[in-house]
Amino acid sequence: VSSAGCVTTIKSVDPKNIVDVQVLKPRSYCSKLEVIVTLKSKSSKCLDPESKFTKAVLQSMQKTRAKNTTISKTTTTPVVTTSS
Repeated sequence: VSSAGCVTTIKSVDPKNIVDVQVLKPRSYCSKLEVIVTLKSKSSKCLDPESKFTKAVLQSMQKTRAKNTTISKTTTTPVVTTSS
């Protein structure tokens, strides 16, 4: 992975070795969506954004982030008093 982005892409890597996933949207100097994975070996690889593997990685990442984002809801119960 160069500072200019992904020059070449690969279809897959061993999912057990992925420690981070970055998604870079198209920019002025690169018209392509880029999916960059950081591996346990601290190397980075560019995944083919159209491959089934990459789509599965992105879907899994979204599910994981959704689970980690919990919304706290506070509910209050009104107290009703009646006089007899």
